[in-house]
Amino acid sequence: MNNCLLEVQVIKAPTIRYTQDNQTPIAEMEVSFDGLRPEDKPSQLKVVGWGNIAQELQNRVQPGQ
Repeated sequence: MNNCLLEVQVIKAPTIRYTQDNQTPIAEMEVSFDGLRPEDKPSQLKVVGWGNIAQELQNRVQPGQ
């Protein structure tokens, strides 16, 4: 399995929703991170977590972190 670690800043607080079939929690949030070079603009990503990770994101993550 490949891994990638990014140091990001949370832009938008995690929101949680649930799947229809088995009510699995899904959390989504927006984050930004700096480019590799000084002239690069910051980039944004949508981060999605499922199950226990979704609940941890909602409970522990706030904008600005």
